[in-house]
Amino acid sequence: MTWYVRIFDTDSGKIRYESLGTVKKSEAFERLAELKSSGKFDRKDEKDVTFKDAFDAYLKHLETRGASHHSIVHASFVLGTMKSVWPLSIRTVDKKTILEAFNESRGGKKASSYNNERTVLKTALKYAMDLYDMDIRNPAEIIKTRKAQQVERDFWTPEQVDRILDNAPNPMYRLVWAMMAFAGLRIHEALKATPEDFRDGYLYVTGKGNKAAKIPVSSRLEKELSMVGFKWDFFGVDRRPDRLKKAAKRAIPDGFQGEATNHRFRHSFASNLIRAGANIKAVQMLMRHSSIQITLNIYSHLLNRDLKTEIEKMFGNY
Repeated sequence: MTWYVRIFDTDSGKIRYESLGTVKKSEAFERLAELKSSGKFDRKDEKDVTFKDAFDAYLKHLETRGASHHSIVHASFVLGTMKSVWPLSIRTVDKKTILEAFNESRGGKKASSYNNERTVLKTALKYAMDLYDMDIRNPAEIIKTRKAQQVERDFWTPEQVDRILDNAPNPMYRLVWAMMAFAGLRIHEALKATPEDFRDGYLYVTGKGNKAAKIPVSSRLEKELSMVGFKWDFFGVDRRPDRLKKAAKRAIPDGFQGEATNHRFRHSFASNLIRAGANIKAVQMLMRHSSIQITLNIYSHLLNRDLKTEIEKMFGNY
């Protein structure tokens, strides 16, 4: 196989490939060294790439490769918070400037949200650096990840979930919440579900990162589906985050502890699985966490709370 060198064309802004005229690796590297020493790859007149250029290119890339609407909107939001550095050059930006721009609107962010948005920024810049063949360090590396603090999250018991569902503003809100509480769906996954996604006892969804998943449908969720029949849609559900949260808040009976959020239905799904004795690996798979460590980090307080119960299972009769 003939060796080629990748060259960024500063005039067209595109990548082109030039043959090194050999199939031998050693000869290819010798030829590459000669081309470098001759000044062929000098970039004195190369186009400067601004953060705005980089972000626009990345968002266009997401649309072209068919990323989910949620992913595109989220990336657009994160990159939009960096507006103060849009006119600046990726190559020459001061490290302190990008760090301050990123942290400016993220003072009270949870570690998970902060780190997620850091990843979006870093990925966008990495894509642009590859696109424009920029041999520099990723400017986003100056932003360090935040360490998550262990916080016990409130969850609803199955009985509490039933009471909330009974207070849903209409059957479609009830079904959205049921999918989250009884199948662990994220809010945007539930809102995209259709009757055709339920087949042969499974729910087929496309989750984070466009990853397809096959989730078993419990008898409890089947009961909810039977209440609405085989033809339904969520056109009547107001999808704006603040309206969804208000709907959940209004449905919660007096005396319930903790914040009213739609995500709490999904969190309650996992919490109730663990309290019922489900294997932590099974919980990870049903929640579709990328690693079991994520599941352990979120739900370790429940596991620790049940340690005495687990010990008594073995030694209680001695």
